Amino acid sequence: MDLVQVSCSKAANFVSEGDVISSLPETLITNILDRLPIRDAVRTGILARNWRLKWTMLSQLVFDEKFFKDVFGAPGTDSYDWRNVIKFLLSLRGSITKFTLRLPKDMVFDVEDINHWFLFLSGKEIKDVSLINMHETPLKLPDHLFSCLELKCLEIRDCYFCPPLSFRGFPNLLKLNLLRVHFESYKFGELVTCCPVLEILGNYVDGLLGKVKAVEIAQLDNLKSLSMSLSNLDTGTLTSSSIFQLVGSFSKLQEVILVFLNCKLLAEAGATKGITTTFPCLEILRLWSVDCNKDIEVSLVLKMICCSPKLQKLQIVGTYENDVPPIAPCSSDFNDNTMWRSQLRSVVFACSKGSKSEIYLIKTLLACSPLLKKIAIGLNTSLMVDGADGRLQFAEKLLKLHRASTMAEIDLFYFSNWDSSVPYYYW
Repeated sequence: MDLVQVSCSKAANFVSEGDVISSLPETLITNILDRLPIRDAVRTGILARNWRLKWTMLSQLVFDEKFFKDVFGAPGTDSYDWRNVIKFLLSLRGSITKFTLRLPKDMVFDVEDINHWFLFLSGKEIKDVSLINMHETPLKLPDHLFSCLELKCLEIRDCYFCPPLSFRGFPNLLKLNLLRVHFESYKFGELVTCCPVLEILGNYVDGLLGKVKAVEIAQLDNLKSLSMSLSNLDTGTLTSSSIFQLVGSFSKLQEVILVFLNCKLLAEAGATKGITTTFPCLEILRLWSVDCNKDIEVSLVLKMICCSPKLQKLQIVGTYENDVPPIAPCSSDFNDNTMWRSQLRSVVFACSKGSKSEIYLIKTLLACSPLLKKIAIGLNTSLMVDGADGRLQFAEKLLKLHRASTMAEIDLFYFSNWDSSVPYYYW
């Protein structure tokens, strides 16, 4: 028997026994289909006769720009019947665990259609919903979204939060991210208190759209991650003490993101010595729009680090509201021994212009972080007066700074136009 006959014989045996793909468990097939764009998942029906309806096992749906382009074709065309989307949804057999709806800004949507989609989802034990509105006009959240009581993750962008009177919250919600969400008659605090097991909270809204009371979010005993704009806190005066009181009220907090943009931090007598709060579980701290021209904000950064014995990752994104020369930092408050217990491993400091306050901050971080592996410093060349000479002088100053860690590397990068994604390249 020659080689060709042997190969043909083995191939015949393989076919008779059935191919491997067709014999895969349904859970594995569903996992594969969920990783494909919806159009490609449906097209798997041509693979084999018993694959014709495998796509009906989809459990994760992404309605994004690609989906609507596949459905409608070129932007602006309206030849597709929206009811076909409902037909597609009704063809799905199992539970839907995740649904992402990203509404492109160049397409017009009927709110009633979206409400019908969520009516279908509310009966499918949906666990994870992302509703991202890219239009300038906020979208009224579909009423049937508030019937999805099995939700564990909810992300909303540019929407009106107007629940029906029967809404009593999301009892199983673990993660809530809000970006420019408008609260009117229904208040943000009412939502938070109706999510008793919440672990991750992100709240980025314009202060004009609704204020957040610290006492309301302080009730979240299970909170592990908090992200919010400080300008959105409903407080008479914003001080270091009030920020410490807010963050310190969560005993399980592991990650904090605070945005200083448009907030006015007021000085208080004896603030440095009066704060005894610690953040025992905090491992990641991200502070955005910190004005390094203001000594009070630089001091707050250092105090938060000092009070976080387990902090490993730090990210500071600087900004400059004006050209007023920075006040010299009060070195008596922080010396090389102040943070000798710092556990920092990674630091990103972006949007620097090489000021004295920044040098002082970097110096303190290097001197008090014996476990530091890397500090990435982004120098904004558009803010520097001396151009290339200024960059060289700044680099020379960095090289002369004492490092408590023998393995600490300083990675200096430059940019001229601020891009908020720059720090994540080094994170």
